[in-house]
Amino acid sequence: MKKWSLFLLLCLLFVPGVFAAGTCELDKYDYIQAETAFFSCSCTLSNEENVAGNIVWRNSTNHILQSTSTNSGNCKDNIFEDTYFFPSGQNFSGNVTFNTTSANWAGIGDVVSDTFNVSGASAIDCLIYNITTNEPVPGDIAVVKFHIKEGSTLNDLLDVKCSMSVYNIDGQPIYVHEDEISGDHYEVSTTTGEVYFHHELSESLWESNHTLEAEFHCSCLNNGNDSSTICYDETDGSVVGYKVCTATSPLQLSSGDNRIYSTSWGLAVLIVGILFFLLLLANTFKDSTKWFHQSVRLLLILLSVWVLIIGGSLGISFANSGGASDTTIATMQAFYKLTVYFGWVFTFLLLLYFFYEVMMAFRIDKERKEEEILGK
Repeated sequence: MKKWSLFLLLCLLFVPGVFAAGTCELDKYDYIQAETAFFSCSCTLSNEENVAGNIVWRNSTNHILQSTSTNSGNCKDNIFEDTYFFPSGQNFSGNVTFNTTSANWAGIGDVVSDTFNVSGASAIDCLIYNITTNEPVPGDIAVVKFHIKEGSTLNDLLDVKCSMSVYNIDGQPIYVHEDEISGDHYEVSTTTGEVYFHHELSESLWESNHTLEAEFHCSCLNNGNDSSTICYDETDGSVVGYKVCTATSPLQLSSGDNRIYSTSWGLAVLIVGILFFLLLLANTFKDSTKWFHQSVRLLLILLSVWVLIIGGSLGISFANSGGASDTTIATMQAFYKLTVYFGWVFTFLLLLYFFYEVMMAFRIDKERKEEEILGK
C-alpha cells in the first residue's frame, strides 16, 4: 500500500512536467476563399524558448504554399505566429507546421501542426479582410483597421457591427473593446467597408514587446423590425441578409513604455512632500519670515508646473474619450511629453537651488550665532 501511495505521489509531481509542452494551432479549421488564416504557438518549458525553425504551409498534396523563418523567442510569455492568405478560386485542404530540428519541440506532449480546409463562401458568410495594426507602445493609442466584404462577391459591406477582444498567451480575455463615447461593445463598418478600433493603452495589463491575439466577430442580423441590424452592399445599395464572420490577428506591442501619467502624479506628490519638509526646516532659521515666504513662493512655482503637467494628462484622456482624431491626440501627446521632460528638468534645477539656499541659510544662521557669542 505504501508503495502504491509513493507511486501516485510521484505521478502527481512529475506528470505536469511531462505533459507541459509547446502548442501550435490555427484560429479555426474551416476557411473561405480570400480569407487569412492565423497560426500561433506558445510553450511552457524554458528549453523550448529561442528555438529557430520555419512555419510551413502545405496543401494536401504536400506542396509547400509558404515557408516563413521564425524563432520561438520568449514563448512562455509571448506567442510567435504566422498568417497565410488563401487565394480566390481554389478549394483545398492542407496543414501548417512549426518545423524545427530541435528535439525540445519533439516531446510527447508537443503539438506543432494543425490542419485546415478552404471552400467557397456560403450565403451567410462575410469576410474580414486586410487587418492592419500600428504596433503601438504601451501608453500610446492602438489602432486596428480592416474591411468587411460579402463572402461571395467580395463587395464592401456597410453598417456591419464588429466587436474586438484581446487574449493573452493563456487564452484568457484581457480586453473587450468598448466605444468611449457610446459605451457600445462594437464598431460599425463605414465607406469601403472599413471598421476602425482605437484604444489608449494606459492600463497596467499591456506589456511591452509582447504579441497578443486580437479576435474579431462581425455580423448582420437583418432583423426587419430594427433598422440598426440591417447591412448594405456598397456596390449597389441592396440590403444583404444574415451574415457572420470571425478572424484572428496578432496584436504586436512595441518596446518602450509611454505610460508616464500615473508615475508623474506619484513623483510630484513626493517632491511636494520634500519641499514641504524643507519649508518647515527653513522656518527654524533666525530670519524665519524671509525664508518662509521664499519657500512658499518656490513651492507655488513647483505646484504650478505640476498642475500644468497633470492637467495635460487629463486633457489627453478627455480628448481621447471625446472622439478626437488620432492626429490631434498624437500632437497632444508629443507636447505633453515635452512638458513632462522640461518639467522634470525645471524641478531638478529648482530643488538644487532650494538646497543651495537652505545650506546658505544654515551658514548665515551659524555665523550670526557665533557673532552673538563673541559679542557677549
